[in-house]
This record gives sequence, C-alpha cells and structure tokens, in this order.
Amino acid sequence: MKEHVDLIWLATFVAIVFVALLVVAGLTFVLPFYLAIIIGVFTGLLFATKVVYDGYYPVPAKSKVVLLAFEDFYKVLGPGAHIVFPYFDIFDLEKDKDGEVKYFPIAIYPLPIFEREVVVEAAKNNESSVLTEFKDTQAYLIAKLYFYTVDVKQAYLGREDYVDDLKAWFRSLLRDYCRTRDLDEVDNEKENLGLKQIFLDKMENWDECNLKEEAENSDVEYSYIIKESGSIIIYLRDYGVWLRSFLLEDTILPHDIEEIQKKKNIAQVNQQVARIDAETAEISAGGVKKAWIEESDGIEASLQKLLALGIDEEQATRIINERQHWEGSKELEDKRGAWVTKSGGKTTIIIGDRNAQLGASAKAGGASIANS
Repeated sequence: MKEHVDLIWLATFVAIVFVALLVVAGLTFVLPFYLAIIIGVFTGLLFATKVVYDGYYPVPAKSKVVLLAFEDFYKVLGPGAHIVFPYFDIFDLEKDKDGEVKYFPIAIYPLPIFEREVVVEAAKNNESSVLTEFKDTQAYLIAKLYFYTVDVKQAYLGREDYVDDLKAWFRSLLRDYCRTRDLDEVDNEKENLGLKQIFLDKMENWDECNLKEEAENSDVEYSYIIKESGSIIIYLRDYGVWLRSFLLEDTILPHDIEEIQKKKNIAQVNQQVARIDAETAEISAGGVKKAWIEESDGIEASLQKLLALGIDEEQATRIINERQHWEGSKELEDKRGAWVTKSGGKTTIIIGDRNAQLGASAKAGGASIANS
C-alpha cells in the first residue's frame, strides 16, 4: 500500500469525476441535458474545493516539516502552501511530544542550551541539577547555540528528537570545557568564547572543508569550515545541521557559594584595611606622616591610605583622580603643609616637614606647583 501512496491524488480526481458523471446521469431523467451537465460540473468542483480546503497546510518561512505516510517518512515540505490529502489517516505531519506540528528551522535558530528562566529559578531554589562544575567552584550558565538544519530527512531519521539530543550533546561538551577552567577565566572570556574554543581539542580527527557542499557530502561524522575571521562553523552529519555560533550570556553563582564568596571578599578587604592601617602612616621623630600609593593599588586601597593620614575624603579623591596627569611635587590645599610627590609609578604623600623627609635631591628634582 505504501508504494502506491503517490496514486492517492489520481484516485481522488477519478473519484470526483465519477461522482460528477453519476450526478449528470441521474439528472438527465428529470432535467434538460445542459442543466444536468452544469450541475454535475458544479458538484465535481464543490468536492474538489472541499478536498483542497481540508488539506490546505501552510509551512512558515524559514521552516520545513516532515510529511508521514502511514506513520513512515514520506517527504519534506518546504516553506509555502501545501495540500496534504486529509482523509483516511493516510498522511500526517510529524508532531512533537506536545502534539504540535514539529518545525525544522532552516534559518539560523537560537537553541537555549541553558535556559534563563530555568537557571534563574534553579539558582533561587539552590537546585543543583543544572549546575556546571569548574576547577574552582560551581556555577549556573545561561547559553545559546545558533544552528540551522540543512538535511531535514537526516535530522528526522537519524535522531528521535534531534533538537533535544543536540542540546544534551552540546551541554556535555560545554561542561567538559568548563571543568578544566576556573570560573573567572571563562566569565572574563565569555564574549570571545565560541565554537572553536569548545571544540578545539576534538577537531584533530575531523574533516576540514573549504565549502559547505564539501562538508555536507563528507563521509565523516563531523566537518568544519574555518572562516576568514578565524571562527568556525561545524557540520554535524548525524544531525543534519550546521552549528553557526555559540553565546555564553551569563554565569550565576549558587546562593550558598555566593554567600561564601561574599564572606571571603569581606575577609580580604578587612585584611587589606588592616595592612593599610599598619603600613600607611609612618610617624617620624619630627611628627611627619608619610604614605605611598602604588600604581597597583586600586581606588579603594588608595583612598584608605589617604584617609588614614587624616586627609579629608574630597581632597583624597582629588589626589587619586589627578595623580595620573602630573609628575614631580605638588603642594596640597592643606593647612598642615601636605605635599604629594610622584616619581614613576609611586606616589608619596607627606604631611609635615617635606624637606626633612624628601631631602635636597627630591626637592630639586620636582617642580613645586601651588594648587590654587
């Protein structure tokens, strides 16, 4: 029966003509022949219109669907209007697990590998099912894989649900990649993280092609093309899809690890403040206070050093903001005789007898600039 399924439309046309002829033959006994012909033709057109109306099915742009005949693959329907024979359950369209028609994207389609809604909910409830292991911690990822389908028949026949399989497979690859790296390393590089980085250690046995047609006709399971930009696109023969790009949108720490990290950061800040308190101010016999700001000191650390000298916050902020733009010595607006000297990457702040601390050489080397 399956091998004769193509004859269904011919059989339908013959049946409609036969019905029209029966109508004509029956009416010729009670009506003029020409009226019987008109009514017969109208009846045939009515039946044909009913079949077309019931079987009309539009496929959206950038998509394809699989048409089944007696629940087996029959053919692929591309974008546009189609007439599917609607009776006797001969034909059907492939459905997803929710009973909806399953569309195969033939244009670039974003596939959530780790969905934002799921991740946010999991992070809120401290669920570990979607956690990703890193060398130093665990985190939730929000990521998308961009792909499109070129061989719908292979996608349908090769996998029970090729999209879910593709998602699970790529999740596994991404987790393997993250497991060998620190979270900060991945998080800092997420804008540049792409297919090439994730697949780099797997591409040795793959087939590099110059054209998409070569990749699609290759006998190996995986093929790839290196673009001029240095990125790659990957053809998965078993799935019938091209992987175009990958985007890691965000990383989220679990609530308990985030709390631990906050405590760790607070402890580090407290240690830094304690070190600043111990090292910032040197008080000599003459009552001079001195502090150093290194280029490696951040804004917060620099500010703490200046505040420890007794300089008000506004003045301290000005020193931090302006020290990039001058070299030498500069008198501050401070009644206690505060001076700042910058040499190379080191800035020295002195309150008290500047000459006693800097010496004659330092005094001669810097140009004194009164700050009006």
